[in-house]
Amino acid sequence: MQRLIFWIGLSLLLGWTAALLINFETYQNVTTNLTVISPLIDGLIFMLVMFALYVAVWQTAVKNKKTASWQLGIAGALAMALAFVV
Repeated sequence: MQRLIFWIGLSLLLGWTAALLINFETYQNVTTNLTVISPLIDGLIFMLVMFALYVAVWQTAVKNKKTASWQLGIAGALAMALAFVV
């Protein structure tokens, strides 16, 4: 089960990266004003951060489900607040 969870996360990372590379021209035209480095690099950094969070919560869930639940709740609240600000 642990391997399946890891491969699901890795598949999402690789699939999103492939979609970003395939549709790069469209992505670049839409996001050039809101990027820090470049649309491609910003997108890849974002997905790597999300994958790291996924692995961190997954590892915490293996050890303590209550702590993982708190992590997900706090991350969700921060994401909602960030969505309203940005």
